[in-house]
Amino acid sequence: MSWVNGSIKMEDENSETDCAGVTTRELRDWKSRLRTRWTEFRKRYSWSPRCEFPDWRWTKNFEWLSTTHFQDRAIVIRHKHRKQILERSQVDLDNTQIKFKPNKYRTSKYSFFTFPLLNLFEQFRKGANAFFLLTFLLTLLIDSPISPYSWLMSLLLLVFVTMAKQGYEDYLRHRQDKKTNEREYEIVRKGKRTKIESQQIMVGDVLKLDEDDPIPCDVVLLSSSSSQGLCFVETSNLDGETSLKTKYSPAATKSAKTLRQISAIQGLITCENPNPKLDSFLGRLEHYVDVVDSHAPVKTYKLSNENLLLAGSILKNTNYIFACCVYSGNQTKLSLNSKITRNKFSTIEKSLNKYLCILVTILLTEIIVSTILSFQLDYEFYKLSPDQYIQTLSKALGFFEGKKDSYFNITLINRPEYRDNLQSLFGYEGLRNYPYIEYIQNTSAWYLDQVIEVTFAAVLQVCLLWMILYNYIIPLSNYVYLEFQKFFASIQFTWDIDLYDEDTNEPGQCHSSDINEELGLVTHLLTDKTGTITKNEMILHKLYHREHSFDVQDEFPQDWDKVMKILCLCHSVQVANNEFAASSPDEKAILECCADHGFVFQGEFENIMTVNAKGTIYTYRKLAELPFDSDRKCMTVIVKDNTGVNHVLCKGAESTMLNICISGNKSLAQQEIDCFAKMGLRTLALGYKTITNEQFESFEELLNSAAHSIVNRAKYEREVYQQMEKDLELVGATGIEDKLQDNVLETVHDIIRAGIKVWMLTGDKKETAITAGHSAGILRLDTNLIDLCNTNKSTATILAEIDEEDFANTSLIVDGCSVTNIFANEQSVKDFQALSIKCCTVIACRLSPIQKSRLVRLIKDASKENHTAAIGDGGNDVSMLQEAHVGLGIIGKEGRAAAQASDFAFARFDCLRKVFLVHGHWFYIRVAFLVQYSFYKNFACFTGQVFLMVFSNYSANTLFDSQYLIFYNMIYTFLPVMIYALTEQNFSSKELLNEPKLYKNNRGNGAMNLLHIFGWLLTGLWHSIVIFFVHFFAMNGIGHCEKDLYSFQLMISQASVILVNIKLLLESRYWTWALVVSVIASILVFFGITATYNMIGPWNNFLLNNMDMYMSYLDVLTDLTVWLSLLLIIILGLLPDFVYLYIKTLSQRKYRRIKYNQTVPYEATYL
Repeated sequence: MSWVNGSIKMEDENSETDCAGVTTRELRDWKSRLRTRWTEFRKRYSWSPRCEFPDWRWTKNFEWLSTTHFQDRAIVIRHKHRKQILERSQVDLDNTQIKFKPNKYRTSKYSFFTFPLLNLFEQFRKGANAFFLLTFLLTLLIDSPISPYSWLMSLLLLVFVTMAKQGYEDYLRHRQDKKTNEREYEIVRKGKRTKIESQQIMVGDVLKLDEDDPIPCDVVLLSSSSSQGLCFVETSNLDGETSLKTKYSPAATKSAKTLRQISAIQGLITCENPNPKLDSFLGRLEHYVDVVDSHAPVKTYKLSNENLLLAGSILKNTNYIFACCVYSGNQTKLSLNSKITRNKFSTIEKSLNKYLCILVTILLTEIIVSTILSFQLDYEFYKLSPDQYIQTLSKALGFFEGKKDSYFNITLINRPEYRDNLQSLFGYEGLRNYPYIEYIQNTSAWYLDQVIEVTFAAVLQVCLLWMILYNYIIPLSNYVYLEFQKFFASIQFTWDIDLYDEDTNEPGQCHSSDINEELGLVTHLLTDKTGTITKNEMILHKLYHREHSFDVQDEFPQDWDKVMKILCLCHSVQVANNEFAASSPDEKAILECCADHGFVFQGEFENIMTVNAKGTIYTYRKLAELPFDSDRKCMTVIVKDNTGVNHVLCKGAESTMLNICISGNKSLAQQEIDCFAKMGLRTLALGYKTITNEQFESFEELLNSAAHSIVNRAKYEREVYQQMEKDLELVGATGIEDKLQDNVLETVHDIIRAGIKVWMLTGDKKETAITAGHSAGILRLDTNLIDLCNTNKSTATILAEIDEEDFANTSLIVDGCSVTNIFANEQSVKDFQALSIKCCTVIACRLSPIQKSRLVRLIKDASKENHTAAIGDGGNDVSMLQEAHVGLGIIGKEGRAAAQASDFAFARFDCLRKVFLVHGHWFYIRVAFLVQYSFYKNFACFTGQVFLMVFSNYSANTLFDSQYLIFYNMIYTFLPVMIYALTEQNFSSKELLNEPKLYKNNRGNGAMNLLHIFGWLLTGLWHSIVIFFVHFFAMNGIGHCEKDLYSFQLMISQASVILVNIKLLLESRYWTWALVVSVIASILVFFGITATYNMIGPWNNFLLNNMDMYMSYLDVLTDLTVWLSLLLIIILGLLPDFVYLYIKTLSQRKYRRIKYNQTVPYEATYL
């Protein structure tokens, strides 16, 4: 593909054929059709961004990648001559898309019919859920001592809680989708206005939209109520900017104001494929005077981002518009941007998976040891010689080639009536000397009749029995607890009155409860400057004019000269209702200041710009506007005055302007601009020149030629712009003030004391960023600065020159250009990563949004212990927020794009103190305790099953009744730990805010290290030993009567519930009435349910069976020995805790009282 004279030339690459005679195009089409069919199949049964939008995706380097075989799309503006327009335009139907889907949005994941199966499938893709499902199926397969329904009830609880949560969230998405899709709009069809639902809008339809209407899809503006064919839109939902943007109609259609004129438009819009780039749109409009007449002229007009109105924006200050739909439904730019996020997983969630592996290892060890002991010491089994063990193993291996068509149940192997059918079992002889079974009398235990031979089937059966009995040590309930805790904790976050902002009437917002605890682990905070640290309230403060700088409040130019022409005419501002409608707050600030001093921009009408300068009216015809872009870093307006002189007015970053200016005192201007920047002001340099009519006509011809290209149009236009923006005269500069937000200095100071490194990532000038860094407390006055912007040294050389101890007082300065150069080489990236991580802070200026994301990823890749939080307020910060571990949005003057894309949002920067130091700390310690306590209480209760093995002939007898196994985690121990996980405060809010260093206690996920986990497991083991053996010796052994075993089970169950609940109460440092009542209530509920279950009945059904335990609990409650044993268990079980607390109290007495330093705020010294 190449661009020649404003047109696209396609090289013929489709002529190549392979050895089979298949052309490249045919092969590409075949692959495309196959991919489309596979996508449709997957969309029917699952959902993912890649599946929903197969035509694009992110690459590793944050670049957009389109995979559709269509090169562009051709859209006929709704007209009866559709077929003739397509034929006349000679559209390549193989490479151009002409059929489109309606404007139906879908953000929901499930439908009413697919929800149950799809949700269950997603849940059982998780390893833990699949393991518990397998265990339940095994309890059905073998003759289990535990009712399989106890497992079923526990599993159903987990599944239904998760299903209810995800179903409710998807219901909210469905409701929002329905509201969006069923909103009514007016379209023009057959010369009439027709009302239809949004989901019925098709690509090519012409919409009539009124003021304050939300735009339902991406549309190209055709005409408006304005005689100039322009309109204003608010795009705060897209890019976060509340200032209005101006959109323009193509010259061919802007005069169409009536239904008849709109219906008469015969045109074809050719544009690029759907993509998520909010700031880019490339297309062209072919306008036919008479499509039926082949000799009628055809005019082509360029379409760009200034002609496109995006879905989600709102029409403002315009009575009505007519617009043509070009992207619909889930292919709009808003939808594509809303699907680029990926799920974030918390550090504790990742640690939980590791600790589950430890428990599984313990479980397997218990199973193997118990199986070996069962066959070696159990009186029921016949002991085989070593050669017979080998023979049994060979038989087991033979199973995989044996017959498997016969009905098989492991529990029936040893029954005499089934022995005659064992020949077909596994394809080998199930017992020795088959088919004749030798009767061997059991001489060790006469009541066990004959001994059982050890076979593969017997080994398998015993292993499965032990697995069913022992796997209760794995806390299935942990996942349910976490779902509840995170859901209610996110509500607590929104209720915090300190995060509420009266000015905006906005409380704190939590958009992702899955990563609440990550707020307590942050090591690096990456912050934007404008609107985040500053208020985004722009005021023109300084002006450099005629080689002299001054404060505009004290002095202002009085003449209509070059500088004032640039200030009043070089902008994209429109006047609506006597107010400036500006997309840039800088431009609005300049015009407001000029108006205050008598130079009033009165607006633009049909390309005529009018200025009232001290009572004198000046009018200029706007010939061209060269908009700002991040590559040129400047904007230019070309105007013609009444005398016919063409003025080129340019303003932009001094890094660009000083290079393209050939006259003016550039050295003095650079000094003044640097002085402005050191004051923390945003700076712009001003350039001026005049051109002839011939020069402008040549420029206009080149620009029109470049504008007709869809491929690489921006590149070609930028080259034409740069030809015009050269050989300028430097005539002045501006310094615009953006004030810091309230309490920024104190907030940054406390965050740094908490051990969090603060990086500033901004698009501002280097000097402005450094000054803002000093003002905000990010940079100290005595900090050593390493400036990579103006150095020839490599990062490796700088890294080698600095001593390790000097990094604590060293800050790094980089800009967008240096970042680009660094990321061009893999080794330089590693060197820069090592250097930046060691520095105390980094100031990065002149960055693009993608560069911000790359720096966030740089920190994440440096070490697994690095946890990043990014905070911003504008649409240009979204990619940074999504890349960080935690994204924090400021609900500010630049809209809600960042807030909506963030995990947490609030209105002020100083809310960070409460968010990190209090909420982050509490979230982390609560969730960490919840996970560890869940491990402990299951280990403490169910490890007694191992001890029972020794005293029950190593047979698979259960220590707990099925109903207890159901209710232990669901009822008896649920409420106290949930109250703890929502209210616990190891330090009060005041203590955490006054002592930010306490935040460091959680550094590196310290509460979830192996030492803590093994400590909890050892505590659980100690409690299980105390509970089992105190009761065992109190009863002088088990076996006096049949009911002794069931009474023993009840005593163990009762002691376990009481001890683990009291242990939780002892662990808490913040007793509330809710916590105390929940512990007492849980114990009383155990007494009530157990008494009811054992004393009413007897019951014998599929769910409950208390035939053997009927009235056993009455014996337990009336036995004084049981109560004395329970008291002894509590004392012995909690004795290590009291000893630990006593030793800790003694050690704390060695420290004197804290003496606060009177000279350094917030610091404390321990003597």
